[in-house]
Amino acid sequence: EQCSMLYHNDSVWITHSRLSIPWPFDQKDMVTRYFQYQKDGKTYIKVNSVPRYIPALEGYSRLDDYDGTWVLSPLANGQTKVEFLLISHTEPVVPRFIQDPIIRDLFINSFYQLKQIVEEQS
Repeated sequence: EQCSMLYHNDSVWITHSRLSIPWPFDQKDMVTRYFQYQKDGKTYIKVNSVPRYIPALEGYSRLDDYDGTWVLSPLANGQTKVEFLLISHTEPVVPRFIQDPIIRDLFINSFYQLKQIVEEQS
């Protein structure tokens, strides 16, 4: 729904995101710290929640316990392989067999949008 930059330097940035999530879930927001570094020719971006960086928004449920990693690997053909790993340690409010497909579809849609943005800027 919306994302704003709260802090940024060469290798660390913090964002606040408001997520538009379908029923049966509450609307969510999240504050995320990103740390970028290079290793073995790949770019890594570590992701973790920093829920108390700013106060929670009224009407939103704060996502407060997750960690992840982006791995960007250059390929021989000039393309880049993008991997994303994320784990949330928050207990689900609905059974996982209901929640997981919805969350998966949200991620797939986000990656599709990211791909379109990258292709437009290339």
